[in-house]
Amino acid sequence: MGEGVAASNLAGRTVADLILERNTELVGLPWVGKPFPNWEPEPFRWAGVKAITSLAESVDASELKNGKRPKLRSRVLDRFMG
Repeated sequence: MGEGVAASNLAGRTVADLILERNTELVGLPWVGKPFPNWEPEPFRWAGVKAITSLAESVDASELKNGKRPKLRSRVLDRFMG
């Protein structure tokens, strides 16, 4: 859980080499020139994350209260969590 300093430094040096058309090890890295995958459109990604988080919290709370996992909610959660 860093702050991205090392990645920012690497990205900056790589971009500089690309702009200056230098043939260095950095421009040969696997992520250079590759298209990035599309991110899930907001707010759908956020809503999905919140729904799964809430479901997991409710399963945990029910298990703590009753001493067993709720069957239906647990099955749904397990499908999403793998």
